[in-house]
Amino acid sequence: MMNKLSKAVLVALLLMIPVLGHAQAALNYTVLSGAVTSATATNVYVAAATGIAANKYLYIDREVLRVNSTYVAASLNVPVSRGQLGTRAVTHAAAAEVNVATNYAFTTVDKYAGSTCTAANEITLPIFNTVTGNRWDCVESAWTRAYSTASITPAASSGAIQTAAQTFTVNGLVATDEIAIVKQPAPTSLCPAVAARVTAANTVSIYFTTLTASACTPAAGYYKFEVLK
Repeated sequence: MMNKLSKAVLVALLLMIPVLGHAQAALNYTVLSGAVTSATATNVYVAAATGIAANKYLYIDREVLRVNSTYVAASLNVPVSRGQLGTRAVTHAAAAEVNVATNYAFTTVDKYAGSTCTAANEITLPIFNTVTGNRWDCVESAWTRAYSTASITPAASSGAIQTAAQTFTVNGLVATDEIAIVKQPAPTSLCPAVAARVTAANTVSIYFTTLTASACTPAAGYYKFEVLK
């Protein structure tokens, strides 16, 4: 008779089968163009429709929403079914990050931390843990965690040539995490982001270099980080 540990291992392996068996296209990403003020709302409005299609899934603030079969191609008004794949329907703020995916992009276990991904089965689409909120990417044959800021607007620098840090909340990070910026808005040419590090639990300092003696405001938007170790 199979013991409890063997059953747990089997369940974890079965959960991975649909993921590792399907190489996927790169993730499409947009933001909400308006707030979702009710957990029962059946339409969401997005800033861009790239990749959105009937029966695809949207991932917003740990909620999975399925695009209904009535969706009209390229429409920014998306009819959805809420709280899919075991997630809970919640409200969402305007400009919240929207990831467009298939059901293979979701899991409820962080199995990926202990598995390898190879060139033969590398998944370019991230895997989202809908319980913890962790995002996993296949980077150089290893599953790596990734996290994002909310949509942020950095403060303007003072009028001096310098490199200075600004601090932002990124939930899920611990103080010992080592990170690298892997996605950011198109940088402001005279004050680009040059580095980032975790300075406390759930806290990231992004370093912006000002290349002019005048005040400069870094680019607003989402900054995404891979956890290296």
